[in-house]
Amino acid sequence: MAPEIREFERSHPWMTFDVDRQLVSAPRRLWELMGGVTALAEQLAESPMLPEYAVKLHQVMLVRGALATTAIEGNTLSQEDVERLLARTLKLPPSKQYLATEVENMIEAFNRVMSGVDVGELHRITVDEIKSMNRQVLQGLHLDDGVVPGEISEHGVVVGPYKGAPRRDCDYLLDRLCRWIEYGIPAQADPQGPMQTSILRALLAHLYLAWIHPFGDGNGRTARLVEFAILANGRIPGPVGHLLSNHFNDTRSEYYRQLTHASRSGGDVVPFLLYALQGLFDGLESQLHALRTQTEELLWSALVRLALPGSRETDQRRRRLAEALFVLPNPPRQVDLLTVTPELTRAYAGKTGKTLTRDLNVLAHTAAPMDLEGRPLVLAVGAGRYRANAEVILGLKPGRAPK
Repeated sequence: MAPEIREFERSHPWMTFDVDRQLVSAPRRLWELMGGVTALAEQLAESPMLPEYAVKLHQVMLVRGALATTAIEGNTLSQEDVERLLARTLKLPPSKQYLATEVENMIEAFNRVMSGVDVGELHRITVDEIKSMNRQVLQGLHLDDGVVPGEISEHGVVVGPYKGAPRRDCDYLLDRLCRWIEYGIPAQADPQGPMQTSILRALLAHLYLAWIHPFGDGNGRTARLVEFAILANGRIPGPVGHLLSNHFNDTRSEYYRQLTHASRSGGDVVPFLLYALQGLFDGLESQLHALRTQTEELLWSALVRLALPGSRETDQRRRRLAEALFVLPNPPRQVDLLTVTPELTRAYAGKTGKTLTRDLNVLAHTAAPMDLEGRPLVLAVGAGRYRANAEVILGLKPGRAPK
């Protein structure tokens, strides 16, 4: 007796949960990106951070992730709004309160995932869990008639030209998806390591949930939350999981174009994977650049303190000056230095221009500690402009032999 053919097999024949053949023939670029993403994610995970910086990074990425995944669906709050929301200082009129509720729901959902991972409890993806996630992202919101949070919609869900899977097949498809997430290891991913397997599973689960579209509302947010949970289960740092939502939001039209292509092409997942991995790679590079910048600023401050160890007001003022010059992107004119940072403005309050000139001359003749060439902390670059001699930092990096 022939097996029963389900309705989705006729209407959505590309949902096969079989991507091995596509991955076998995928362009080399996909695996290069996957390797690059893994290397950068591992580098970020192993990079030492000051506790306050680590807390700030997680907070900033949480805010951006929650904002991005709701902004894709039309939420108009700004990052400043969300920061004020967390500080309990945001005041919205009743007509806009739902915008705050949408973001709060996502923040609570992300934190719920990470709190479990932090205590060693992996967030197992089950059908009940996916439905619970949908309830959470829709909690407290005014919804269209017939939309019940966490329950399969009784009516077909249509998004633009795309129609979700047949309602009678949604539970079956969600069950297959969950079993695939847990046990289906694409042949090309497993040899690359568990982190790459987690990334691949997260992206494909996102795509399949968008295809199934089981709920009356919140499908996109639920798909991105499931994606985040799979990444967290794979011990991928929390901030990395938010980078994908940021990428999808920043390139929103391309995000929808890729989702549309994946279904209209008959289930070609490779372009979506390439698009998502490129965004993840770029986001990781940006995060690591920011971390390196912070590390170099700390190292510069340590060198300045070694060069000017005194506790007098003069020594403290000169240290602030040297530190300010290091973080400024362009060499400022001497006349502008007093106003570039609040710290310098306070340090030179009541002082004359001669004091600043004298301090700059001292720094220009103070050798940077541990620099074999005896280069000074500060360089005059003409036209009354000065800059920090940041090149001395390069000589302290591993593998950089002195000239």
